[in-house]
Amino acid sequence: MELKYSTDEEIYNYDDLREAGEMAFDYVGAQVGDTATIYVGEPVKSSASDFMPSYIMDAMGEMAYEECGEHAADWPDYTAEQEKELVDAIKNVVDLWADKYGKHPSFYNIKNSRPITIELLHGDEYEEVLSA
Repeated sequence: MELKYSTDEEIYNYDDLREAGEMAFDYVGAQVGDTATIYVGEPVKSSASDFMPSYIMDAMGEMAYEECGEHAADWPDYTAEQEKELVDAIKNVVDLWADKYGKHPSFYNIKNSRPITIELLHGDEYEEVLSA
């Protein structure tokens, strides 16, 4: 399971405990035995298609109405199944494009975040302090 670490519970940009520990103890006077709280969580990555708007069919109808007026008022007429089929096909194409050009998001959300307390052992070595 992949984990990400944070020193502020907002930006999880450290790949391991050592990196997060370096930042948590990045102050003058840090001594062996000092403790700090950092946060660990599981990254939830997304595909490019996860950020597709859900109103494709409505947008097509609005654009047609703007271009052609009342003649396009009832277009496109579609069922929920037809809309899902089109949206799924477009999402597939978007993800193929993102695969080809490396355009999937590099950002992610975090789930199952929890605080952990670490102790400075020496140098850049840290250990999680287990609570009772």
